[in-house]
Amino acid sequence: MILAFAAIYLIWGATFLAIRYAVETIPPFLMAGTRVLAAGMILLVLTRRSWPGVRPVHWRSAALTGGAMFLGGHGLLCWAEQHVPSGIAALVEASIPIWIVVLRTAPRRRMPDRLTIGGVTIGFLGVAILVLSRPLTGHVTEPIAAYAALLLSAISWSVGSLYTRSAPLPNSIGVSTGMQLVAGGVLLMLAGSATGEWGRLHVPHVSSLSVLSLAYLIVMGSLVAFSAYGWLLRRADPAIVGTYAFVNPLVAVALGWLIGGEPVRVATLAGGTLIVGAAVLMHFAPRVGREPRATR
Repeated sequence: MILAFAAIYLIWGATFLAIRYAVETIPPFLMAGTRVLAAGMILLVLTRRSWPGVRPVHWRSAALTGGAMFLGGHGLLCWAEQHVPSGIAALVEASIPIWIVVLRTAPRRRMPDRLTIGGVTIGFLGVAILVLSRPLTGHVTEPIAAYAALLLSAISWSVGSLYTRSAPLPNSIGVSTGMQLVAGGVLLMLAGSATGEWGRLHVPHVSSLSVLSLAYLIVMGSLVAFSAYGWLLRRADPAIVGTYAFVNPLVAVALGWLIGGEPVRVATLAGGTLIVGAAVLMHFAPRVGREPRATR
């Protein structure tokens, strides 16, 4: 359990900078598709002895979760990081625990408690500060569309995470994770084709840094960390698992500043503090429909 949380806390924190380097010379949807498709195929080969238990309904669930978490989650994140520093992207993605609580509470049609309302308000205020400050990345002002894509990415990942809890998937964590990665990778490749990214991909111009970053994302970000994430979702409360979003921004901002040369402005610190603080606040808020201790 400790190693699994360490993987999603630290490895995923470093992936934001790796994504920024990867999309410098590789189109975002094709890069993300290559990442998750390669990782999924490797996992399925390694777990081929468990294939006999796979049914068509499992592939349907894998397509739904893969579409939400990878096409919507990773795809939009990679696209946005063409315009937004990796540290700020990680701070916006820190709203995932907020969305998980909101999405889990909304279907029950109950009035959220005050802590939940306060957390949502504070979190959105933090996002607003980041958006309105609009710092410069090189010579390009980050478009509002990039922030919208990051918010949609966080919502999509939250939907996929919640659905994974109840979706009919194989009992084998490796097979289940591999199927979701493959399904998501195929959808990302289709999205890249639909948006004309093959015409913008020039292999001789792909930098070695982008290739190394892509390799890190495949092995560490997808194979190791996502396998740990899928394992944790079946053994812990989703809101607890979602606390990786508290640590990822700290790792991402630190690496972006130390290695990537990304500026850390007052607005970045203020907005990020509000978002992470809101997520922590909602973590301690009473959660509707929380599972009994024995079940957890």
